[in-house]
Amino acid sequence: MPENDKWIKDWPKIQGLYSYSDNISSKVWIKIQQYHRNSTKEVDP
Repeated sequence: MPENDKWIKDWPKIQGLYSYSDNISSKVWIKIQQYHRNSTKEVDP
């Protein structure tokens, strides 16, 4: 049961970590899309 309490107490921290990693991955995804758009633009005559 104490283990469970710790989990509940840490939950906001865990959620924060998840949203942080979501932020990072979406930023990276946007960067990849921008890079892809730019590289295809250069390929076009």
